[in-house]
Amino acid sequence: MGTMVKMCALLVLLSRPVSARLSGREFVLTFMQNYAANYGSPRFQLQITALQAETKVTVKVPPLNFQHEKTLPAGEGVTDALPNGVEVYGTQKTSNTVRIKASADVTVSSFSYKLYRADMSVVYHIAQWGTEYFIFTPAKSPVGSSKQFSVTNGRENNMIEVQSSSKGQVYVAASQMVINLQPYESVQLQSSYDLSGIQVTPQHPVAIMTGHTCAWRFSKCNHVYEQLLPVSSWGSNFMVPPLSFQTRYDSVYIQASQPTQPGTSKTGTCWAMKDPHYRTFDGQRFDFMGTCSQSTGALVFGRSWKVPGILSNAPCRDECVGGTLEAYTEVCQRAGIQVQDWRNLSCSSAKCPANTYFELCGSSCLATCSDPEAPSKCKSPFVETCTCNTGFLLSLGQCVPAARCGCTHEGRYIPADQSFWPDSRRRCHCHAESRLVQCQDTSCKAGQQCQVVDGVTDCHPVSHSTCQATSDPHYLTFDKKRFDFQGTCVYQLVALCSEDPALVPFEVLVQDDHRGSNAVAYTKQAEVRVHSLSIIIRKTNKGLVMVNGELANLPLSLSDGQVSVQKSDWFAMFSTNFGLKVSFDLNSAVPKEVVFCGVLRDPNGPFRDCHAQVDHGYIHDCVYGVCLYKGRKDVLCQAITVYTAACQAAGATQLCAAACPASCQNPSPSRGCGARCEEGCSCDEGHILSGDQCVPFSQYGCIHDDPYYKTGQVFYPDGKCEEECKCVQSGHQVEDKYSVICHPVGEGVCRASGDPHYVSFDGPAYDFQGTCPFTLSKGCGLQGTRLPAFSVQVEKVQWNQMVDDKVVSVTKLVALEVYAFTLITRGYIINNRVVTVFQEGVHYVITTDFGLRLTYDPVYHVTLAVPGNYRGKTCGLCGDFNGDLSDGFQMPNRRQLAKNTSVFGKLKVTVPGAVCHSGCEGNSCPDCSPEREAAFTKPDYCGDITVPQGPFAACHPKLDPKPYLEDCVFDICASDGDEIIYEEDCEKKCTCHPVKGLACEAHSCPQNTKCMVRKGTRACYSTGCVRPRAPAGRGDFHTLDDNDYDIQGTCKYTLSTTRGDLGRLVPSSVRESNDNRGSTAVSYVREVGVAVYGYTIIIRKNEISSVMVNGQRRNLPVQLGRGEVSVSQHGRTAMVGTDFGLQVSYDWNRKLVVRLPSSYYGKVCSLCGNFNGDNGDKRQRPEGKPIASVTEWGKSQQTGDQDGETPCRDTCEKNCPDCVYDMCLNKGDKRMLCQALASYSEQPALEGYVLSAGVCVPSKTCSCSYEGAYRAGQRFWADEACGRLCRCDVALGMVTCRGASCSADEECGLVDGELVCRAIGGTCAASGDPHYRTFDGRRFDFQGACVYRLVTLCARQPGLLPSRSRQRTATAKQGRVPHQERCMISLTLNGQLMSLPLNYNGQLFVYRSGWTAVVETAASITVTFDWRGAVSVTLPSNYQGSVCGLCGNYNGKPQDELTMRDGQTAPDAARLGKSWIVALVPGCSSVCQVALCQDCVYDACHNHGYQSVVCEAVAGYMSSCQSLGVSIYSWRSESFCSTVCPANSHYALCASGCPSTCASLTSVTTCKRPCAEACMCDSGFLLSGDACGVKGCHPLGQGKCVVSGDPHVSFDGQRFDFQGTCVYTLAKVCDDDKGQLPAFTVTQGNEKHGNGSMAVTKSVAVAVFGSDISVKQGIAWRVFVDDELMTCLLTWEMDVSQSPKGRNIILQTDIGLTVLYDTVYYAEVIVPSTYQGKMCGLCGNYNRNPADDFRLPGGRLMSSIEDFGKAWVVDPLRLVCGGCGGQCPVCDKTKAAKSQMDSCGIISAPDGPFKACHGKVDPAAYVSHCVFDLCALEGSQETLCNSVQAYARACQNAGAQIQLWRSGSLCPTSCPANSHYELCADTCGTTCASLTLSFTCSDNCYERCQCDEGFISDGIK
Repeated sequence: MGTMVKMCALLVLLSRPVSARLSGREFVLTFMQNYAANYGSPRFQLQITALQAETKVTVKVPPLNFQHEKTLPAGEGVTDALPNGVEVYGTQKTSNTVRIKASADVTVSSFSYKLYRADMSVVYHIAQWGTEYFIFTPAKSPVGSSKQFSVTNGRENNMIEVQSSSKGQVYVAASQMVINLQPYESVQLQSSYDLSGIQVTPQHPVAIMTGHTCAWRFSKCNHVYEQLLPVSSWGSNFMVPPLSFQTRYDSVYIQASQPTQPGTSKTGTCWAMKDPHYRTFDGQRFDFMGTCSQSTGALVFGRSWKVPGILSNAPCRDECVGGTLEAYTEVCQRAGIQVQDWRNLSCSSAKCPANTYFELCGSSCLATCSDPEAPSKCKSPFVETCTCNTGFLLSLGQCVPAARCGCTHEGRYIPADQSFWPDSRRRCHCHAESRLVQCQDTSCKAGQQCQVVDGVTDCHPVSHSTCQATSDPHYLTFDKKRFDFQGTCVYQLVALCSEDPALVPFEVLVQDDHRGSNAVAYTKQAEVRVHSLSIIIRKTNKGLVMVNGELANLPLSLSDGQVSVQKSDWFAMFSTNFGLKVSFDLNSAVPKEVVFCGVLRDPNGPFRDCHAQVDHGYIHDCVYGVCLYKGRKDVLCQAITVYTAACQAAGATQLCAAACPASCQNPSPSRGCGARCEEGCSCDEGHILSGDQCVPFSQYGCIHDDPYYKTGQVFYPDGKCEEECKCVQSGHQVEDKYSVICHPVGEGVCRASGDPHYVSFDGPAYDFQGTCPFTLSKGCGLQGTRLPAFSVQVEKVQWNQMVDDKVVSVTKLVALEVYAFTLITRGYIINNRVVTVFQEGVHYVITTDFGLRLTYDPVYHVTLAVPGNYRGKTCGLCGDFNGDLSDGFQMPNRRQLAKNTSVFGKLKVTVPGAVCHSGCEGNSCPDCSPEREAAFTKPDYCGDITVPQGPFAACHPKLDPKPYLEDCVFDICASDGDEIIYEEDCEKKCTCHPVKGLACEAHSCPQNTKCMVRKGTRACYSTGCVRPRAPAGRGDFHTLDDNDYDIQGTCKYTLSTTRGDLGRLVPSSVRESNDNRGSTAVSYVREVGVAVYGYTIIIRKNEISSVMVNGQRRNLPVQLGRGEVSVSQHGRTAMVGTDFGLQVSYDWNRKLVVRLPSSYYGKVCSLCGNFNGDNGDKRQRPEGKPIASVTEWGKSQQTGDQDGETPCRDTCEKNCPDCVYDMCLNKGDKRMLCQALASYSEQPALEGYVLSAGVCVPSKTCSCSYEGAYRAGQRFWADEACGRLCRCDVALGMVTCRGASCSADEECGLVDGELVCRAIGGTCAASGDPHYRTFDGRRFDFQGACVYRLVTLCARQPGLLPSRSRQRTATAKQGRVPHQERCMISLTLNGQLMSLPLNYNGQLFVYRSGWTAVVETAASITVTFDWRGAVSVTLPSNYQGSVCGLCGNYNGKPQDELTMRDGQTAPDAARLGKSWIVALVPGCSSVCQVALCQDCVYDACHNHGYQSVVCEAVAGYMSSCQSLGVSIYSWRSESFCSTVCPANSHYALCASGCPSTCASLTSVTTCKRPCAEACMCDSGFLLSGDACGVKGCHPLGQGKCVVSGDPHVSFDGQRFDFQGTCVYTLAKVCDDDKGQLPAFTVTQGNEKHGNGSMAVTKSVAVAVFGSDISVKQGIAWRVFVDDELMTCLLTWEMDVSQSPKGRNIILQTDIGLTVLYDTVYYAEVIVPSTYQGKMCGLCGNYNRNPADDFRLPGGRLMSSIEDFGKAWVVDPLRLVCGGCGGQCPVCDKTKAAKSQMDSCGIISAPDGPFKACHGKVDPAAYVSHCVFDLCALEGSQETLCNSVQAYARACQNAGAQIQLWRSGSLCPTSCPANSHYELCADTCGTTCASLTLSFTCSDNCYERCQCDEGFISDGIK
């Protein structure tokens, strides 16, 4: 025995291979300790995959009371979560062993997860267990972790010996431990030392798991484990694949069971697959399409290695002749990969030969005659295969009955009745009956020799001889004798005359006729008779032959391949397996030029190479025929064609078409066809021979039982007229595009009518009253047939009116299961070629492509017709359709007959939870008294059916009316025939009896019901279950029994559902879904669901005038069935009504009312109560137990289909209020009050107007109703395939329809419940720095920093909405790699910045989804921007080829994407970007001088690994995944890409795609965005703009105070000059509104300037939130915070931030305070309107009145500016710093005029550099200040520059674009090293701080020195 070795690789389990070794039916396992106890949200799971259909799997852990059972289809996996108690801690025994049992083979993998610690392992079934193991736990584990292994026992008591290794680390060296385990008990052993080498030898087989609680190897600490194989399963040769994701190490461990010298070797594999695709030993791939045994490149290479074929004369070709999916599937399966059913996806059905069936995952070892048990012993992987039917075995490629298997001779299998030569002297034969081989000595006969041909040893002919009959006709015998014979009868050309039994009998007959001359005859047809076949070939049937009297297309294979007929160019070629060949010329051609027979002997002519090989008798035949026919061209042509064929047969011509051309039946040349060439017509490229025509590959016909049929051909198989078949298009897109549809002649009809009466297929009629779902009929015993399976089920309901509680039922609905469809007769129209549903009068009709027809009226009558080929193949209430009336009541086992109809009728279909009855017995069955029967037989009732002159008289001769009369009388009698009415106030109940007449009695309505008229019927109805009970609309209930309570949950709840034995009552259920709106303390109704009569009706909040019915949107009103259910609109309320009195109303917002008739008294339960008149027993569980807590009661009434993405609550989270009204709970929002009042003030329509789909329209313009649905003038599709387009013609008042379909760029599907043709959209995206991906998939990088046209409409097309999307990028990093700064639609809303969400006239919707802004238009255009750098534009397909810009032209051609604005192709991305610039912005540049990298790697590399750059790239990828619905797991951590959320919010990986906003509280829009990563508002807060705030009042505006030099402008616009040089209170909060307003103080420090006659600002300080921030003159980009000097950019306490903007430093707070100082001359203070009237200081009181701004701190109004200023000194002791007093500067008028004109005039010059600003900032005040300052400082140039600069600052702060105003002579500027001056500089995003801090840059730009290319600012330089 060879050495056994186990190899272990440290790998991550990437897949779970499926092979024969891994699958089994019983598994047992233990979950070892993962990391530490009680750590990190553990999950323990099993992944179970079934290999066969209907596999039942049971998973259980008995000690934990855990058991799950599931049934799995073939190839489908399921994940089963286990309780946490299965994990074992420490060294101990445990009984919490997991057991899995399956009814068929499955594979199992286990998964153990804790936070950051996870692993999985294949689980081996118990047959793979063993009795000898060696433990493997390599080192490299962190301190504190453990190595471990577990032993899991099976069914028996077991003793396990554990022998320690020689290391002596665990036990004493070579010591032994014995462990006893009970059945299904496990033990876990742990140690901090390596346990490798420990030997475990149990008495009985066990399972061993080994691993580490936490291993550390090339990664962080992780839990690893694996199930070990026993030594008996080890091997000596292994192939170890390397890990693609571990590029540095691949670790392989080798463990031996005995002393071993291991070695390694490298192997190579070469393979060829399918087309074929080749892969060499060294990994080179190429394709070569040659058909030999094996352009430039692969073709030349392949041709050079051509060798003689394995089969002699095998035809081959080097070029491509054209299925890789099968080959790829085979490779995958042999590699151990489980492949799903790909054929349904690719529409490629599997073709299996006779007596076989297809298996997606079958055994690769098929059961054969020589080895019937091969599948059970197979160790190869499962593969896609055709498997023999039960009772059949494989015999040389064919499945035969096991009894027809052959013999085994000397280890060789011989098929039955086959002869063979074991050697050259003996011939043997396998006898089928005895399955024995008999041999006898013999030898080959004369003319034969023993040789191997096509792999078979036999006596083969030494030579062949040919007999010919050509032209008119000339005969050439086998022995080359020529003669002419002109007879026109049928002649025997050749036949077997010998009686030698070894020769196969055959006969060839020919028939000649005259052709224009009685002197000459031509061969008309040939007939070959062989193997009981008659094959006739005629010239008139080109491409067809007649086989046993039936025409058939060529090619043909007959008698199990013994005979074949195929078209070989211009000949029909007949051949047999014994060497007989007959060819028949099918064509005659006319030459284009006049040539004669001399061309045959021309030494330089086309036949010159043939002269030496073919005799010249053909020339004589040619001359003879042409002469007799006086030169007829067709005769000449035929003679030349005959000679050509003879030359080609001799191999002496260059004309060469394939002798056996590819055909639809045989795409590859037939075996034995030979390599000869023949003259003929070859199909063009892309075409193939179908019969006698060349058709495109897409027009393949059909193959049915071997013969080939062309598309549209009708035929009758087997020559009988029992079945008519047709080759039709199947609708598939890849293969099998055409299929055969056969319909039998004749049909079986079954009927069910009334209460109900059944007539089976075979005729017996019976009655059966069950009310369960029953099988009317289904296909039974279809195995081995080609009949499609079907099942028809009927659900019956008890009749509403009965006599003496008798049990009577009628059909409620009918369902058909076929072709994976389940069709319920509900009135929907379907046409998908295989199943059609339509309406005929009042009947719904379902037909199938195999002839089944089902009709339903849909109240009373069901008819099922099945085609005749289902005879004997049906079962159910309709019988077995075998013509035998005596065995109609067969039970489902088909072996037993029912005793009576009641037993037979119990063929019910199990429906969980259904309350039904199987029928009536004895006295419970209805009967009819003679008096009543006589009354109902009269013409007033059923008698009309049989009246001789009545309406049905014409039908009497064709259909006996008597059974129908009897059924009618029975039904009327059983239903009592009575009518019940209630008189006014329901105080009297009257019943009309057919015999007794009218009978009345006293009556009163039950408690909590009221006498009302509904739908024209007066009866007692409940007053209703109401939610909410109060006008304010809280989440409270008023029950059916007048009980009140509150439930504030946000889940889905059952309001009312029927329960118990309902008798004749109709079951129903009403549910609601709730949500919060602004406050989590209150819930509101957002969705109502009503389930009744098989319909599910959904009414959703804000979706006014429409509802969802069984998943499809319907406009109101809607009528369902025959009026059983209706949905209508009453004012702003949707009303659901039923024919039995249930009413449900919902106002599409909050108010819900449920009403029931008194007949449901005590028959309902759930939140609306049990309707029994007792309001003290409401809170009960479904099983009837009382519940004390309202919250727990609400929880018990939750439905089972809660929203998985939106977690719900059962009550308010905290601070649950006692407040009653929404006004209180929603901070006084008046919209809530309006909505509450609206439910009590329904507005009536104007006279002459009516409601149409929610809109009041003139009554004359009403739309149409179609199939119970109201269509409000719109177009709609009437079928699910979008093949029939209808519209409501208002003028005609009717619906008109026409055939139509979606365009090639659209697909048919449901959108919001409406069937539409939805455009297949394209998306363009730009991200990072930025990387672009166009609509057509072209990728490029472009680093410009301007505003660019991303996409716009360039070609005006009808119906296309003009729209533009532009993109602005901002230089953000070293090297000027730009990021998208903003993305905007060119839409201006009154010039105002709008908060989200925004709805603009219902045409444009803008909202926030996670961290992304989403813009959607009514034209299906979507733009997204994540505010960080990723932008996308999605267009519908109707914009293809009509757009342009950086996103390309969307024409499907990536190669022409770099198209510039002028239509030319750009040489590179830089030129492309430059051509699409639409605006210039600060730092605008269209070039980038850095090398190009790829996306995330490029960004991270170029920014020196800044984590924020990597985080943006990862976040962008994650966002794309989430938008596709992919679940993403947590990826951020404190050390990687941590995120900080703003105040009142928290981070969520999967936050709502449509977060609640202030606007969405009352919004009527519905959002469908998926969840997204975002900062989510905390409970009690709403999104207002981009901040989470408490709903309430917020600022609407702001006030600004300006200090320019020494002049001031107050908040209210008051201008004044004050020359004080102290520190002054500039602005201060003097009234904090009782603590509601945060307080702050802004101070201004002044100093003398110039000659001392004026003062300017030298510092600005702000005291806010407990901090003092000051900015000082001349110190740029740095501030003092609590006396500590800091560098911009700063953000602290989430309340205050300050940043540099040009030469300005701006301080911003979250309360709206903004302070700006340019560190030279100019300052601004901006406060929000919430501080209006609350301010004081030099900036005034901000009360919109400038006249009272000069107030002292005490509030007194002053007139003296000097005194006003002194009063606001911060340090009153420094009085010397006061104003100028009486020495204030005064400007001479002349100087002032000159300064205003010459110097300061630049500010107000109409054509000056500031002209664009005049409309935004009034220049007059600034000119005045400038003139004043120049006068005071005697024309100082510096003062002039500061004054002009102050106006420039104000303009740029207002967003105005000014022109360059500095020059060499006016205020020149110089910049420090590595920087330059910019008028409009970007100084916000080009700092070191901007790379690490998250902040918002202003859209405004400011003049300043900006860093050069490649430099960024550190705050100082």
